[in-house]
Amino acid sequence: PVPAPIPGNFTPAAGPTNVHEIAQGVVNGIQSIIYETFEQLDFNAVERASESIAKSSFVLSFGSGGASSMMAGEIETRLFRLGLKVASTEDHQLQLMRVAAAPAGTVIVAFSLSGNNAQLAKTLTVAGEYGLTRVVATRSGSLVSAQSDILLPVNWHENADILRPTPGRYAFLATVDVLAQTIATRLGPSAIASMRRIKHQLV
Repeated sequence: PVPAPIPGNFTPAAGPTNVHEIAQGVVNGIQSIIYETFEQLDFNAVERASESIAKSSFVLSFGSGGASSMMAGEIETRLFRLGLKVASTEDHQLQLMRVAAAPAGTVIVAFSLSGNNAQLAKTLTVAGEYGLTRVVATRSGSLVSAQSDILLPVNWHENADILRPTPGRYAFLATVDVLAQTIATRLGPSAIASMRRIKHQLV
């Protein structure tokens, strides 16, 4: 049978087949997207997001799907180590309930690689109606980005080779790490004390 056409500009499986070439393509793609992320980073937005999160009473991190869920969990891991109150969830219904029950001073940190997650956009709309600050990492000009108070634009490009894992998650990881360290420096002594206690237990 004739294979179904692939939507978009993705090529069929015609990329490298030996491990060395595959590894070279993957690693080169990761390096390129990390440098691109730095060049495109909105430093003012990171500063504003960091100040909001450092002063928050509670942080809710949202994502769904593969990489976005991973990012929600990653920012939770970064922030609790700094002594902040934070919880992440991937379930849209739970996200809505958490937003509705969020205490004053809560900051939402949301992730969407595509920016087309309609359910997440709805949750962020509700969060805005409740007066919660919404920090959103996603594509500029997307459905999800429109529901942000502070947008951290992550404009990555997809691989042409459909079999290569997307490097987009590394752009988000770099953004998360920049955000986390900026928050830590704004928290100062309290973050240092928390990290020292954790390092004492693990190292």
